[in-house]
Amino acid sequence: MRSKEKVPLEGKLAILFTVIMISLLTFQIILRYFFGKSFAWVEEVSRYYFVWGVYCYIILAAKNDNHIRITFHLSKLSEKTKKIIISFADVIWLMFNLVVVYVSIKYVMSMFEYPYYSQTLRFNLVYVYMIVPVGFFFLSVRVLQTMIKRLRSNVVIRDQRADM
Repeated sequence: MRSKEKVPLEGKLAILFTVIMISLLTFQIILRYFFGKSFAWVEEVSRYYFVWGVYCYIILAAKNDNHIRITFHLSKLSEKTKKIIISFADVIWLMFNLVVVYVSIKYVMSMFEYPYYSQTLRFNLVYVYMIVPVGFFFLSVRVLQTMIKRLRSNVVIRDQRADM
């Protein structure tokens, strides 16, 4: 039996956003099916919760080192060489993330000056778009934490698909 693991904040947020999204969509289906009515805002808000939830799941995957990567070709290399190659790839990934953070912050800041409003609720979408710099920043933090943990420990790196 597995020990009880503490669910990180991004996991709790991902679950919360998913539950809210599914609840809203279920509410919308019930309204349409039983009452012949619907609210346009429900689908719009559900989409925002979906996007924020996806970013939280991505951050969680990076924290657990379960993000998508190809490692099968490294199976014949020593553990030390694997760590070096994967860490190098993670450094490139971090550089990409930091570029996305920089560019998306500039874009989000421009949305305060030139607002872009949602179609049905008419609120500034800057608060929805903030997930890009926030998400990529925390993704970078988790990737960096995972890299440090991997380099300091004797974790065996293997392609999880090989276990299937």
